[in-house]
Amino acid sequence: MQQSLSQEPIGPKCIEYLGEPREQYKDIKKGWQGEVIASYKLARLGYDVRFERPCHYDFTIHGEKGIARIQVKTFTEVYINNRSKKQLNVRKTGDNQTKEPYLLTDFDFLAAVDVETEEVFLVPIRELESKKNLGRTKLTVTKRSVSSYKI
Repeated sequence: MQQSLSQEPIGPKCIEYLGEPREQYKDIKKGWQGEVIASYKLARLGYDVRFERPCHYDFTIHGEKGIARIQVKTFTEVYINNRSKKQLNVRKTGDNQTKEPYLLTDFDFLAAVDVETEEVFLVPIRELESKKNLGRTKLTVTKRSVSSYKI
């Protein structure tokens, strides 16, 4: 379909009308992006992805052999000794939570997402168990340590 010369594209009009995103959403935008990227990737693989609220995880995926609870976390770039690496915090977040590590029963898989490259790593929660704090997850995970779980 070809637009007439007098018409402007609708998409830019919508963005112009809306203006900038609300300030309170800029900080949590990366987390939402991670959820969208992970759910899209899993849906493209053929899984039935369901966002069920309220839950202590982000979504579930349904396959022919069962259901898995997925928690999504996004990588951030950190600098240690002037070297850059991608890392994510495996801690509970939100208004009412104390930012403590998860219990190994809180979800089944961690979807670790690199928002910049749109890579998703689906890691079994048992692989994230802390050696110091048995029954709970590690506090942080590097991209390199989960690279074999890329989907």
